[in-house]
Amino acid sequence: MVFAILAYIIPLMLAAVLLYYVIRLGVKHGMRSYFAEVKRPPNSGSD
Repeated sequence: MVFAILAYIIPLMLAAVLLYYVIRLGVKHGMRSYFAEVKRPPNSGSD
């Protein structure tokens, strides 16, 4: 009984931790790109 519960809980916890880190890295990368874009001067060329 305990093993059956752990067999469901442990993979769910691992998936949650993996998803957390993937989202965290994505947000970190996105924020870095955003701030790099904000620091760039406006494009005064022909658009």
